[in-house]
Amino acid sequence: MPVSHDQRRKIESIDSFCKSCGYDISVITQFITENHNELTENEASIIDVLWESIEGLQSGSAKYSQTEAIKIVGCVLSIPKLVFTMTEVMRKVVILVIHFLKIIFRITDLKVIFDPKCSEKSINMHELSGLAEKMERIQVCIDAIDVAEDVDEPALHCLVSNVDIHIGVDQIGILKSRIQSMMSEGDMKVCLHLLTLFVRISTVRHSLLFRMITCLKTNNYGKHTSETLQKYMEKERADGKQFLRFFSGPSLKNVGVLSVFEPGEQIELVAYLKDMHIPFKDLRQVLDGHIFLIQPFTNSSILLGRPFPPISAARAMKSSTDVDNSLIRFQFKAIDGSLNLFHIVSPDLDEYLNMQNSLYCMYSKKFQAQTGAQWRIIQVREEEERDDMPSLFVLCTKKRPQQFLYMEKSFFECARGLEENIPPTKECLFKLIPPGESPIHIPISNCGILENFRMPE
Repeated sequence: MPVSHDQRRKIESIDSFCKSCGYDISVITQFITENHNELTENEASIIDVLWESIEGLQSGSAKYSQTEAIKIVGCVLSIPKLVFTMTEVMRKVVILVIHFLKIIFRITDLKVIFDPKCSEKSINMHELSGLAEKMERIQVCIDAIDVAEDVDEPALHCLVSNVDIHIGVDQIGILKSRIQSMMSEGDMKVCLHLLTLFVRISTVRHSLLFRMITCLKTNNYGKHTSETLQKYMEKERADGKQFLRFFSGPSLKNVGVLSVFEPGEQIELVAYLKDMHIPFKDLRQVLDGHIFLIQPFTNSSILLGRPFPPISAARAMKSSTDVDNSLIRFQFKAIDGSLNLFHIVSPDLDEYLNMQNSLYCMYSKKFQAQTGAQWRIIQVREEEERDDMPSLFVLCTKKRPQQFLYMEKSFFECARGLEENIPPTKECLFKLIPPGESPIHIPISNCGILENFRMPE
């Protein structure tokens, strides 16, 4: 494909950025430009990702550098059998990738990004000790072969013998076990941080393995070794995708993590979910501006209501109540800059539903600015759910994300939040019903993707 003016500009920017980081790659970029007719869509996509990563890498932020690493590694690994079917142009493009990975490694302090930053109860602080140092040594070993002009077989054999190809595997397994355990009880913000650690370690590990593979391939060493490493990465990426699938359709057991998940803040995790093509449901298009009746899944004879006067707590009203009665109608208004975060408002008086310190819910105009009046709505996949069944949702506030809403079994059946930080039960499930219609149904498979979510400037 002919190189466009835009692509030429991107290649020049890549060359300039690498030069500013101490790497003169002008011979490589000149070769790519001169042989632009041989560029395929795969090479063009890699060049695009490298160019797009420059701004994030120039920021010097560890978070942004790891986000760009996820995108770069994901892009090259998405090309089937890349290292075994490389044309000369692709070889040169891969060299660009290697230089970017070197830069990312250099500006990232692994000891800092692998810091658990949580209590001893959440994770044994010693479980990740030494991992950063080991990965740094592997980087040094690979660099030594990279810069050598004449690499003989003994040198490559020494590299293979001294590089632990299982680096990080134990730590990844421990993190997955900790995360699954914490989902049943624990601080979901800590759980979310452990998920970020899982993503970081997986990304650095695969960056090193990719560099190892290309190093061996470039020097025509041990095709079997390269193929084995490639299979390791493919299997691990498939396992990672399976492990994180709950982001697409959470159950009651693991929905707690999504109660504290904010894409604008967890950019590394978002980048990894995109890379793995794990969809994430954005409910704003379905709910924003619409009016619903809110009905408990376990009791279809009642609805959430706003008894008069407003000094009363929100509580159950009979489902036989006239659907035009404003006291059982709630309007959902999406909050700018957040995902699946809404105000729940009375359409007649603009009173905001708010979870109080007592965990009971009151409604008033004065609650608009309070985080207790910002409700995260999350669709949950039930084990027995069929395609023809109404969709089920859990509701929690930004202020108290683990205090999921339920209807108290008391005389007034008041709406309140769970007292303990435990996974929600079926009593926390609700159906959303447009007045005079059937409960809404949103197919789990019909998910938006996080790529479509943008934080406001």
